[in-house]
Amino acid sequence: MRDKMPLKAFATLFLVLPLMMCSDPKAMNEQSAKLSNTIEKQNLLASKIEAFEKSQNEISGNIASIQASITQINNQMKALEQKSAQPANKPPEPGKPLNIAIGDSFVFGPADAKVTITEWMDFQ
Repeated sequence: MRDKMPLKAFATLFLVLPLMMCSDPKAMNEQSAKLSNTIEKQNLLASKIEAFEKSQNEISGNIASIQASITQINNQMKALEQKSAQPANKPPEPGKPLNIAIGDSFVFGPADAKVTITEWMDFQ
């Protein structure tokens, strides 16, 4: 098939060339102008396609970034859910001593007493 290709091109050239020689120069100029206009439109479309592909690549990059952020947020949410699923504070067991940090609070009596009573007040 490739061997016939140059032969077809050669035959087409010799068939079209005489017809082009006989055609009207004004019509040739009009055809040339139409051809130039078509080429300009093709170039414009090509530049728009390139801009579209560039935008599409940027959007794809943004989507990948958003997906990574969503994955990170989901992992953080799972960690928070696991943390909140664990009991925050166990209630004190009856009959066992409870150690309460008093910090710099005011105290009556010796600091090493065997029994202490802690009173808490909220002055609001």
